[in-house]
Amino acid sequence: MKSQRALLDELVGKGFLCDPKTGDIALTISINREDLAAGFEDVSLETALEPIVVAIERINTARPELDRLVDAIKQNADK
Repeated sequence: MKSQRALLDELVGKGFLCDPKTGDIALTISINREDLAAGFEDVSLETALEPIVVAIERINTARPELDRLVDAIKQNADK
């Protein structure tokens, strides 16, 4: 992954956390405790779980970059 710095920078620009040394790629998802508690009280977790929906949308949006990264990793593994 170290050789894919430009691609990792694109992912960082889309909100991902990337560590080329370890190969970790992550998204932070913050759930608001008050919204979660209110959701359980109201039997509606839609507001509390919205950050998960946003993260999934971010992953879908970054799919082309993630696919290119997978292809680059596969190519380097073949060497």
